[in-house]
Amino acid sequence: MIVTLAVFSAVPHAQFVRWDDDINIYGNPHHGGLTWPRIVWMFTDTHYVLYYAPFSWLALSVIYEFCALNPFGYHFASLLLHGANALLGYYLIRTILSRIDSLRVSDSLLSLAAGIAALCWSIHPLRVEAVAWATGISYLLAGLFSLLSLLLYLRSVAAGQYARPWLGLSIASFLCAILSYPAVMALPAIFVLLDVGVLKRISLSTALWKDRAARGVLLEKVPYFLISGAVLGFTLYRRSQAAGLWSPPVGLNQFGIAERLMQACYVWAWYLWKHLVPLSLAPVYTRLVSFQPFDWPFVTSALFVVSLSTILFLFRKRWSGIALLWLGYLALLVPLLGLTEHPHNTADRYSYLVSLIFSFGFAIVLLRFGLAVRARTVCLALSSAILLGLATACYRQTLVWSDSVTLFQHVLTPVGDHPYRSDIEMRLGAALFETGDFVEGEKHLRQSVKLDPSRFQTHAHLANLLSIQGEFAEAIHEYDTAVSLNPAYVGGLVKKAKLFCLLGKTSAAIDCYHQALARDPNRTDALQ
Repeated sequence: MIVTLAVFSAVPHAQFVRWDDDINIYGNPHHGGLTWPRIVWMFTDTHYVLYYAPFSWLALSVIYEFCALNPFGYHFASLLLHGANALLGYYLIRTILSRIDSLRVSDSLLSLAAGIAALCWSIHPLRVEAVAWATGISYLLAGLFSLLSLLLYLRSVAAGQYARPWLGLSIASFLCAILSYPAVMALPAIFVLLDVGVLKRISLSTALWKDRAARGVLLEKVPYFLISGAVLGFTLYRRSQAAGLWSPPVGLNQFGIAERLMQACYVWAWYLWKHLVPLSLAPVYTRLVSFQPFDWPFVTSALFVVSLSTILFLFRKRWSGIALLWLGYLALLVPLLGLTEHPHNTADRYSYLVSLIFSFGFAIVLLRFGLAVRARTVCLALSSAILLGLATACYRQTLVWSDSVTLFQHVLTPVGDHPYRSDIEMRLGAALFETGDFVEGEKHLRQSVKLDPSRFQTHAHLANLLSIQGEFAEAIHEYDTAVSLNPAYVGGLVKKAKLFCLLGKTSAAIDCYHQALARDPNRTDALQ
């Protein structure tokens, strides 16, 4: 835990970034201290964001009670959560290793292998986005409760006839995890795989419906799957009702079956590759924004996933451990394949829980081959080199998230000339504008307009910048453009009216206020 906290030591000094922190925290009209109306909103809202995560909203409100909108409090809480998850990851890996009969090694070697594996997970550069991004606290909370649920389940199995209280706590922890972020809804599959491959409570060679003990084991999983099913149904409903900032899922005519399957294979292969080679990390990757399903990266990914799955199925008895790890990897990523959304993004934060699969596999490799008496020195030297490399890359990546300007300047390189560059140029321009660098801010905003003239937010930011600089006529033109592109942008009408007032054009200002009130009768700044 000390090593993890040290590697992420720059995180508490970071600022909020214009990468959903504005939507979820400092620009969220629902965010604030703990009040009963706000708690009711957390558990009943179905419109503000597309996912249902009341426990994450609750955590953010608790942080607000102590530090209001000071970024330090949010980042410090994230750092502590990740440190706790590093410990839980260690105990989970060690507990599972201790239940594998074929690993007949001492407790000290178990601890050593679990410690190295847990560190490889906790200080991996792919963890940075979830930890250094204030909004990423959802993934940390979901990870915390997921790890607790797994540990409590293992404890229930060890408790024998006293298993029920531990099993109940495990189910409750899973409920907390899925209410923190629904991406963990595939976790019940891991419980089944543990029963098959580690705990040996279920044998696939026998008819499960004829084995009373096996039926009891499967019935234990019913509450987990019911919770996942309910959350899945509710999430799909929310997606279908998306409005405002969010768009409903595209139909099969726009994003067909072939595209979805090839995207799934690409995502499965991408996370495996990115975990092994964590280079050129960014909060957005443009490959899935628009693509042809039979381009070489997707065909290669599909061949890899299908071939590896087929080989492991054919040799499942000989390589049962690898097959179960692969099944767990595939299952945990199912909610993150983007099967109901287009465009999709293979975000680093989505790997937070699934990466433990790789660390667990690494721990087994260490125990079977690396920590033998003759190879122990070489193994420890290589492990130390790997950990040092991961720590260095991880620390450097945390600095990327220090503020919006640094983040978006970094993102411009991996985005390159992709059309999505317009969005990053807009965000960078707005961030520079907020810091008072009007010249560079205007430069990037105009570049964004050049790349994509249809983005109303860019015109709105440019209008705000021009109005502060006293370029009222051009600012009014930009507000007109923004409102024409998005008629729901009532704020543009109100700001344009204020500029007319400064120019002494009272009648034009009144007309703008009337237009704003016609679209939103509750707009108080127009009434005043």
